[in-house]
Amino acid sequence: MQHKIAFERYSRHLPVIGQQGQELLLASKVLCVGAGGLASGILPFLAASGVGEIGIVDGDKIELSNLQRQVLFQENQIALNKAVCAGQYIAKLNSQIKLTIIQEFLNLNNSEQLIQDYDLVIDATDNFRARYLLNDETKKLNKPLVSASIYQFEAQVSVFNYHNGPCYECLYPHLPTPGSVPNCSQAGVLGVLPGIVGGVQASEAIKILLNKGEVLSGKLLYIDLLTNQFSQLDLVKSQHCDQQHGKLGALLSGVKSYSVEEVKKLLNENQHDIALIDVRELSEREIDHIGGLHNPLSQFDTGLLPKNKELIIYCHLGVRSRSVAEYLVQLGYQDIANLEGGIAAWRKSGN
Repeated sequence: MQHKIAFERYSRHLPVIGQQGQELLLASKVLCVGAGGLASGILPFLAASGVGEIGIVDGDKIELSNLQRQVLFQENQIALNKAVCAGQYIAKLNSQIKLTIIQEFLNLNNSEQLIQDYDLVIDATDNFRARYLLNDETKKLNKPLVSASIYQFEAQVSVFNYHNGPCYECLYPHLPTPGSVPNCSQAGVLGVLPGIVGGVQASEAIKILLNKGEVLSGKLLYIDLLTNQFSQLDLVKSQHCDQQHGKLGALLSGVKSYSVEEVKKLLNENQHDIALIDVRELSEREIDHIGGLHNPLSQFDTGLLPKNKELIIYCHLGVRSRSVAEYLVQLGYQDIANLEGGIAAWRKSGN
């Protein structure tokens, strides 16, 4: 036996999945990308179930508004890294599992290295860029991807790239335009929803690891808590699915990123050839900004963009601005760059 089972800890599991099943879980490795609301329903149950190794990826910091749904965190952890705090929470829940904490956002440079050593990946992110990138990499590495999205009272859950099944791009073949799909901060979400949906994701992950039951591959589970509707739709694999890999990677590679120091130097040397574009919402800009044109993501209008200038897009942490930069590259814009780390990095640099 590779792992010695703590009988008392997993005694309620054994009648359900047996000793062999528990050993499979103890030998398994799961990567959770995102440590927010969905992860609050995913990570505790994976850890409690005895998944032997869990990786947590998130470069975000805890904010007060997160606590309405992200129950991994406490008030005294505001401004701390989410992946670190999530790891501390589940380490107290099960000290026998191995944890790997990655305090950065998933990106084109780190995605393959982070994913390759795990048996499956769980998408607990809240942005399309990460979802398409995860789809690309899990497809290339032949790893199942347990995915979910939430909106107000509603959610969707599916499993992609499983036994040659449909992928994320079979469901959503085109990147949405910035602002066309509001995130949680814009549209809101019922606090309990990500906990329920994250629990479903954890269940799908465990079934895949155990090779047990019906997995949501080729199926889209729709949940509406307001009406208590749970329904399934069939997903068909696109005839172009095998040729879709790498589309987002090509797009991302065309988006430049500037550090705060590089942007300051450019502004000092070529101020008239540079235009800063702030894509945060009005409430954020009223608190603080570093100048430039205000063109909020929720109402983004390409007609407002200055011509014959290099556009440097910024937001709070550099995530939303990156999606706008990608969109503009998709439209054919060439002189586009993202301010890495956003206004948070700018203020941290001392200005």
